[in-house]
Amino acid sequence: MDIRNDKLPDRAATVSGQSIGIWLDHRKAVVTTLHNNEERTEHIDSGLDRWHEAPGASVPPDRQDNRRRNEMHKFYGVVFSKIKDAQNIYLIGPGFAKKEFAKFLEEKSFSGHLTAVESSDKMTDGQIAAATRDFFKLN
Repeated sequence: MDIRNDKLPDRAATVSGQSIGIWLDHRKAVVTTLHNNEERTEHIDSGLDRWHEAPGASVPPDRQDNRRRNEMHKFYGVVFSKIKDAQNIYLIGPGFAKKEFAKFLEEKSFSGHLTAVESSDKMTDGQIAAATRDFFKLN
């Protein structure tokens, strides 16, 4: 998994505890952290778009599903490791990944920190940061 950190300008207001916005699909997560007047964006690549069977390999569909499920569980574990200090989590994204991740958080007994789960299309880093600030009323 590839992880990239981007420091954004200090634009967030003082936050009680750490508030995090996550845009998530099956290919990547963009995590925006707001804490103590600081804002940080981190990219986490699931690696799923690069994973392919060897040419000519014949793998039964149930085995492919198990591999994909295991890879997603690892990906969600990496995302979780980046947010485990969060007090409030705003989860957004297209498709089913956000619901799967919400269930993952529930399994980790962390779902109480999940403030909202909302659908959204693709967003830029700036749009994700703005949506997170708007959600937590930090504009």
